[in-house]
Amino acid sequence: MSAPVSFRNSAIQQWVYQEPKKNPKNGLNVYLNSSAADTSNPRIQLAKGRAPFGLQDGMEATARKNLEVNVECEDLTAFLENINMQNIDWITENCPKLFKRELERSVVATLYRSLMAMPTNPSYKPLLRIKINTSGREPTRVFIVEKDATETEPMEFSQGKIEDLVPGCTVLPIVEVGGLWFVSKGCGMTFVATDILVWPRHERPDWAFVGFRGVRTEPLPSCAPEPDATVITGGAATDTASAFGLDLGASEVSGHGSDVTAGAVDDDNMMLES
Repeated sequence: MSAPVSFRNSAIQQWVYQEPKKNPKNGLNVYLNSSAADTSNPRIQLAKGRAPFGLQDGMEATARKNLEVNVECEDLTAFLENINMQNIDWITENCPKLFKRELERSVVATLYRSLMAMPTNPSYKPLLRIKINTSGREPTRVFIVEKDATETEPMEFSQGKIEDLVPGCTVLPIVEVGGLWFVSKGCGMTFVATDILVWPRHERPDWAFVGFRGVRTEPLPSCAPEPDATVITGGAATDTASAFGLDLGASEVSGHGSDVTAGAVDDDNMMLES
C-alpha cells in the first residue's frame, strides 16, 4: 500500500490505467497504478466533510458499506471533477476494448457515474460516496479526535470503531483508488477508505433554558438521520435524500441505439472487495 498524499498534491495525470479484466460478476475492472514507476494504487487524503447520513448498507448485504460525505471545499470539488473528466476521456479513447464499439464522448459522459451526487437545492453541498470495509483483510481503520491540535500541542486521538461513523459526524478520509468498474448499465470509479479520522457529533443538551430547572418526564424525539437513511421528526419518517433536497439517482439514458444504458447503480457490484 502506497503512502497517502494530499489531494492538493495528487498527480492524477500520472495515473496508469491497466488493461480491462473480466471479474466474477460478469463486469469489467480497470485497475490503476499511481504512475509508470509506482504500481501501487493511488492513495489520497481528501478534505474534512460532514457525513449527514452515517454508515449505510449498499444495494447488497456485504461487509463493504457506504458513507456519503459532504464536499465542502471548492478545491476538492475541482479535484474530483478533474478525475471525472480524465476518466471520461480515457473511457472514450478505449471504447472498442470496453464496449466493442466506438461511442461519442457525450454518450460516455451519460454512462459514467460521477464521483459526486449533485443536490437539486443549491443550498446543499455535493455528496461524495466512499466505501468502508467493515471486515476482511484490510478493514477501514477508524480514529476518534479527542482534542484538536493547537499551535503548540498535537492532536489527541483514540482508536475508534466502525460504529462511530454515525449520522452528523465530521470525517477526514484517506482513500485508495482501486480503478474503474463497468457493467451493462454504466461505469464509474470506486474510492475505498483505508483510514478515517472522526470528529464526533456534538450533542445539544436536553435542557438549555437559563433560570429554570427542568425534569424530563419522557424521551425527546430525535431529528437526526437514522442509520437506515430516514429522518425521524415527531414519529414521521421521510426519505433522507428528499429531506436534504438531493437527487442521488440518474435516469436511464440510451445512446445511439446501444444496449449499454446508464442508471443508478451501486459500485459494490463492480470492484472486488478486499
